[in-house]
Amino acid sequence: MSFLVSTCITVGASGLGSTLKLYLNPISSTNFGTFLQNVSKTDITGANCPYTFEVPDGTTSIRVYDQANYCYVDFTVEDSDSCSVCDLDFNNVSNNLIGTINVGDLTGSCDPSITDYKVSWYGPNSSTNVAFTSGKGTAFPGYTAPHPLTGSSAPLLFPGVYESRITDVELNGVKFSVTGGTGTGSVLSSGLTACSVSFNVSAFTCSNGSYGGPYYTHQKTFLTDGTGTIPQALSTVFELSAGTEFFIYQFTGYVKYDNLKITYSGASSPVPLILENIRVGTNPPPGTDLYFTSAERDWPQQSIKRILPLSGISINSGDILIMEITPYNGATDTSWDLKFGCYSNPTLNKTCFDTYKDESYKIVKSTINTVNYGSCVGTGVTFNITGCTITDQNNLDNSPLGSNGINGSPFSKFQIYGPLTYNTTAFYNSNIYQDRYTYGCPNNGCVSTVGNTITITKTISSFDFFFESSTDCSAYYNSHIYAYNEVTSTMNSTPYSTDPTNIGYYRALKLIIPSSSCLQTSVCDTCSSTNEYYFNVQSNVVTGITSGGYYMTIPLSTISNNYTCLPCESGCPGSINSVIDDVNNGVTGTTFAIRTYNNGLRQDKPFCFQAAFTINNGSRTFTTTNGYIYTYGDYFNKLIPQSGNTNTLTPQYSAITIDWKNHFYLTSPYIDDSGYSQYRQDLFLFQISATTVSPLTFKIYAKDVVNWGENIFNDTIYPWIEVYDSTNPSASDPNFVT
Repeated sequence: MSFLVSTCITVGASGLGSTLKLYLNPISSTNFGTFLQNVSKTDITGANCPYTFEVPDGTTSIRVYDQANYCYVDFTVEDSDSCSVCDLDFNNVSNNLIGTINVGDLTGSCDPSITDYKVSWYGPNSSTNVAFTSGKGTAFPGYTAPHPLTGSSAPLLFPGVYESRITDVELNGVKFSVTGGTGTGSVLSSGLTACSVSFNVSAFTCSNGSYGGPYYTHQKTFLTDGTGTIPQALSTVFELSAGTEFFIYQFTGYVKYDNLKITYSGASSPVPLILENIRVGTNPPPGTDLYFTSAERDWPQQSIKRILPLSGISINSGDILIMEITPYNGATDTSWDLKFGCYSNPTLNKTCFDTYKDESYKIVKSTINTVNYGSCVGTGVTFNITGCTITDQNNLDNSPLGSNGINGSPFSKFQIYGPLTYNTTAFYNSNIYQDRYTYGCPNNGCVSTVGNTITITKTISSFDFFFESSTDCSAYYNSHIYAYNEVTSTMNSTPYSTDPTNIGYYRALKLIIPSSSCLQTSVCDTCSSTNEYYFNVQSNVVTGITSGGYYMTIPLSTISNNYTCLPCESGCPGSINSVIDDVNNGVTGTTFAIRTYNNGLRQDKPFCFQAAFTINNGSRTFTTTNGYIYTYGDYFNKLIPQSGNTNTLTPQYSAITIDWKNHFYLTSPYIDDSGYSQYRQDLFLFQISATTVSPLTFKIYAKDVVNWGENIFNDTIYPWIEVYDSTNPSASDPNFVT
């Protein structure tokens, strides 16, 4: 019989002849032993190393003879079965784990620190299927799981038996490979695969978890540091018990989103059923998508909680959920956390609120009072509303369905508990206050009229423009006219004025020009930097023709505050002074010498209306208050699986966690079973209306609450009911005032 030998010449190879001779078992310097074959120098040196050839049994040494230089070197033939020779094995090994394995680093007697290797893992229950590859170092790339395979670095796995087979390893600088490593510089060591370890992986179940949280029984965290290749999708199995009602999970994708897919496979459906398929993380595709009809949903937050009700599937013993997690596309570093388990009978602690299905909260008559907010504001009304307590409200969140439980923040609340102190805004017949209108410039792209020059000079007394092109001159002139007409228009019944004692005087324009860094550019995209200058409203714009082109001049002047504030005029004079400062700083604060744009660089609309003040005289004689609770969407409360073959909805397997329809009413415009269907309960709706303002007298009106408050805002179905009159408090309605 024969066996293979691999060898290589690395020192002094450059001076050798082109052809070398190989001899077996040399005896002395003159007795070369048995001639085997010739070999080209290029095959046994350099990048082609090692050179592998066949020798007969009994070969103990090889002589390589260079006839051109009359020199030789002898090699002792040693066993390349690095597996048994070096006692290769893994440290920190744990067997019979749930959904994963625990394997440390590769160790061996030939090398105290093995830094580079690669391992193929066969299974589950297969000697031909490679489930995944692991490894360490950079000498043998292409593995998907870096060692040690412990803790957050251990992969999720299907249940079954797995067998490790070492395929590549570097020991003391020598690479060994089961394939001989053609082109990789490795020595053939087919016996490496004999260094195998078998592991048994069990399925996750409802009862075999050890996670210590209040709801979940299992947790798996996965983390890669980005030094290896792109991590592969990981899958595992959760084996269900007969009659399992609910499967719960919390999936955290952190920043880079990861995808969680949960698929049912079992006797109750002829095809797999997709229960969940969602991408989670703060760096997902734009928007949120929780529609049941979407093949893949998006949740642009770090974490999501959800209950999957399984009563519509009729779970049998041995049915499974396949959980697959696919990392962020293209990233070598990813991290995620998955908590999961079974649950039974999640409850909604809504008992108190359910008693108000057809009854409104009540106003406590003894607490109805008026409050004076001052002569410049007016008088308001305050009262307490009685109903469910703060404890009842907290029970919504503290139930398993709450934001701290097993569902994803399902409730929004507003003024729902009692006693609730309600303070109205003040009532008044007229009130004077200022509005400062600040406008951004309209769609204002960059324009470059190549070959034409625009020159701008700014002093404390004027803007002076020179244009080679009449088109550029017209653009600046027309832009100013448009902005001037806008700023001098009547706003909210306040006309423009040239009288500085009038509020309509205090308005401002703005000029936008390319910054000085854009002087020589000809492409707008390469220079988007601009300078902006406020200036006073000015109609006296002068244009004309000059040598070589066209000119335009806008005179500038500062303004001062000559306005007398009215009684109770809020924000005066500080808000007017802010516009004055903008104008005066724009006029005097910055000047520049001639600035020339050789390629006609300018804004499409260089001028715009920036600021104005108006006086508002308003009245407020009524206000309303409403208390309600609503759910965030039936995606968090309902399951409508999709067919694993066609991704179509299978409503025959749908189920709900809590029957929202017996605790709320369905709100529009959402469609039921969309994933975004929301349910709401209105607890009260009151309106306080002033009959006289000074002195204040008022009436309180209310709406009937029927069927959780459905249609409470429809005045035709539920008209306002007078329930209290401040001039006759004894005649209050006991259905709404107590």
